[in-house]
Amino acid sequence: MNNPLASFERPQVKGMLALPTGIFIATEVGLYQLQGALLSEVSTWHNQPVKGIAASPQGYLLLLESDNGQTLYLCDEQWQVRHELPCPPGETIKCLHSQDTFILAGTKHGVFRLPLDTENAPEASSWQCLFKDFGGWGEVLWIHSENSQHIRASIKKLAPDAKPALIETRDGGISWQVEAAADYQDLMLAANDQHWISRWKGIRQRHATSGYKKHPLTAAWLSTEDWALLDGNKLEYQQAGQAILSFTHPLLAEAKWLYPLHQQNAFLIAGVQGAYLVEPGKGSVSDLFTGITLPGGLGKLKQVFELDDGVRLATATYGTFRSEDGGNTWKPADAEWSVLNAKHLIRSDDGRWWLGCQRALFVSDNNGQRWRYIKLKLEQMPHYAELSGGLAIIGDQLFIGSKTGLLVTQLNDPERVSRVAAFGTQAIKSLFTDQDHKHLLVNNELKMEVAS
Repeated sequence: MNNPLASFERPQVKGMLALPTGIFIATEVGLYQLQGALLSEVSTWHNQPVKGIAASPQGYLLLLESDNGQTLYLCDEQWQVRHELPCPPGETIKCLHSQDTFILAGTKHGVFRLPLDTENAPEASSWQCLFKDFGGWGEVLWIHSENSQHIRASIKKLAPDAKPALIETRDGGISWQVEAAADYQDLMLAANDQHWISRWKGIRQRHATSGYKKHPLTAAWLSTEDWALLDGNKLEYQQAGQAILSFTHPLLAEAKWLYPLHQQNAFLIAGVQGAYLVEPGKGSVSDLFTGITLPGGLGKLKQVFELDDGVRLATATYGTFRSEDGGNTWKPADAEWSVLNAKHLIRSDDGRWWLGCQRALFVSDNNGQRWRYIKLKLEQMPHYAELSGGLAIIGDQLFIGSKTGLLVTQLNDPERVSRVAAFGTQAIKSLFTDQDHKHLLVNNELKMEVAS
């Protein structure tokens, strides 16, 4: 069977809105509604790059994003346009939330508020800045509000040291409580008055300390009594204080949105890989876009690597694939994570291939047919955050460049990792070896250094 790489493409999900009437899914090629297990298109926004959606008392908010910029709309209950709304001047909207009489927008630099006039479209000058990071960071990941006075938001990086933070106001933005994370990239994925869930430390009571997770969390959902999270390729969830349950599947890794469907005993999982209905009790994961006519050119092809004997490995937002005929036909690779955000590939003398991804390390001992996840055990703090600084092999040691230092491990025991003390917790940009593979060239955030 001829399987070109394009046959596996799936639309990237950009946002999700869960309501009693159904769940709406914003994608790079339109807006869809999930009712039960059936996904259908909202025809008004056919083939449109929908970046974000939110409910409003008048209907819905919808944000389009293309190469020409962003356009914000106030829609009625049938998703028909009522008004085009101005975007915050000089800002890029990252998330939306609506209150009774205001629109809240999280941007690359802070939180902004716009009075919502049901009859007339407001002016761009009506946007008010509630919170801004004047150090140049401040990207908002999500915003929630209990009422017009109580607003809570997750910040990706906050000055002065680029750490994530949870910000909260109970007086409508006049004053803010800022709770910065202790570690780089430990993003706050969900929070309420009792608990919070972060990328590297999982769920815990607010202000309590905890150890690091072996996998990075990419999505979480939290209510008063229940919670769910994606821990690498594993879904973990707990309902009303009952036993914690889990379900593992390669398609779960790197998903950004997670929502429980209690009546179906299922979960909606969505992200760069598309949208899937996960039913742990049945052990099934169903592609919700199956049977839907989609345009070409979906998702992103990230990397194509050359393995031994002419075999090629392609990593994309919609999965990881292997070709034995020069790229004419492809098959999904057998990987513990379907989506591998691969950065670097290196071969050891024993024929194994080592794949450095943004948040994980994988190895294959059969020329890319199967990729096994390496559970790195790093005793020294802080966490490595990202493995984006390259791979290098000298003798029987594998060196890994990370956002928080240079790591080293033994090829015959790769799970046990230590930090090379000479480089501290500096971000490593790239790694090389000399021609004899005896010296390591390290490009860190300060300068290029040679290590023996």
